[in-house]
Amino acid sequence: MRALLMLPISVGLPFGGPVSARERVADPRCRGGVRSSRGWFLVACLSQVLAGSAWGFTFVPTTAEWNAWPAYCRAKYSSLSLDMVFNSGYYGRVSPQEVARTKAELGKAWDGVHHHCAGLSNFQRAVAASQESQRKSLLKQAYGDTQYSLVRIDQTNVLYAPMSVQMGLVARAQGNWARAMQHFDAAIAARPDLPDGYQGAAMIHRDRRDLEAARDILVRGNEAVGGGSAEIHYTLGLVLFDMKQYEAAAEHARRAYDLGYPLPGLRRKLATAGVTVD
Repeated sequence: MRALLMLPISVGLPFGGPVSARERVADPRCRGGVRSSRGWFLVACLSQVLAGSAWGFTFVPTTAEWNAWPAYCRAKYSSLSLDMVFNSGYYGRVSPQEVARTKAELGKAWDGVHHHCAGLSNFQRAVAASQESQRKSLLKQAYGDTQYSLVRIDQTNVLYAPMSVQMGLVARAQGNWARAMQHFDAAIAARPDLPDGYQGAAMIHRDRRDLEAARDILVRGNEAVGGGSAEIHYTLGLVLFDMKQYEAAAEHARRAYDLGYPLPGLRRKLATAGVTVD
């Protein structure tokens, strides 16, 4: 691969047609690119193109999707040296200082994280899709997007657990509960202090109508995170409501709302059972 980087190549990009590496070296957007005296393209600029994983990556977020992305997604996408990013207006929106800081924080996840970011948006597009065929296609794309990023990091990476949870959510939406549970279990194993894996596992148990298992994994998660997750308290309240343990559900509802949980659904459910949360 190192030897190939010294050869003239053509990089096919989605907009504006193929741009050769020799041409891109003169582009100021390729910072640090230079020619040798023999005309060969040196590595500095080309490495930026390859680091963007140009091959097959064509995702352009809407404004709403850009705004909804985690900060690390915006940092990565705005730094991609791809024509579609230049043309979209997102290039350079995040400061070089913030990009460098985020790159250091993400470690090995940085190189491929934009695929995961596309997966986040494709999952939301699938949720909103009106046609089942479109929904299935977007879910398949979303799963593959994050899988591309996840297989390139190990359990110690800061994004391993969040990516595992995301793949679990997509697999659940695809109806593959066994695969979803594998991803949620992986998230819990990697980061037992994060609530998302426990919530995902509880959703699968709830889908299967195994309410006791759902309750137990949430109780375990609540203990692991020190009782400070509004999301776990809320989900545990929903499970206990389904188990007709209304007073216990109300206790967790109160805790969830005290911690700032925004949705009133559990409060309304309990009201139908004659139990007040306030």
